Amino acid sequence: MKPNSKFVAAVVAAALATTGVAQIASAASETAAETEQATQVAGQSIQIPENGKHILDGVRAARLALFDGNIDLAKEMIAASHDQINDRAAEYAVKLDANGGFALPVDSGLQFKDGFQPTDQHAPVINEAGALIQNGQVDEAISVMNDAGIELDIKVVMLPVGKAASQLDQAIADIEAGQIHKANMALKSVETSIEVQDYQPGGLPAQGYPLSEILTG
Repeated sequence: MKPNSKFVAAVVAAALATTGVAQIASAASETAAETEQATQVAGQSIQIPENGKHILDGVRAARLALFDGNIDLAKEMIAASHDQINDRAAEYAVKLDANGGFALPVDSGLQFKDGFQPTDQHAPVINEAGALIQNGQVDEAISVMNDAGIELDIKVVMLPVGKAASQLDQAIADIEAGQIHKANMALKSVETSIEVQDYQPGGLPAQGYPLSEILTG
């Protein structure tokens, strides 16, 4: 299933300044979402689960329900989002840093490394990489570009898991207390908590941690 959250797409689009590679990046992101597999990064592309998208979709739906005054539906959407923070999601969790907790990758893309300027000689390789990505061979595409001396950065949009769980709990508490505006702000904070991390091919973080660890980390 394709990652189609509009605001997540906007973040990725802002991060991808190079048109040619941005087109490849879009295909890479869709392919990664359609071919979920290993819990650990074994290649050069990060694995993206559906959970992150479902969390964000549920948050957006809950905010719309609150706006419409449909409190019961909002609570259902919040609960559904919280249910997505589960063992399946934990298999794809990434540790941000020593003190930053854990996050779920929700989208990804490629761009040229800062300072790298492609030449006409690189065009056939980039076209070949695009064809590989369309065929689901993301790791192979990155390897082809690396072998040709094309320097890449991998942009990954992350949703901090612990913060999301905490704010979803807070939103429910605010609704129960009749504080609808506060509940909306708690949900909005989930949307705005996403961040973009930069990685290089071959230097991706490990994925997969115990659920108990990602919720307390």
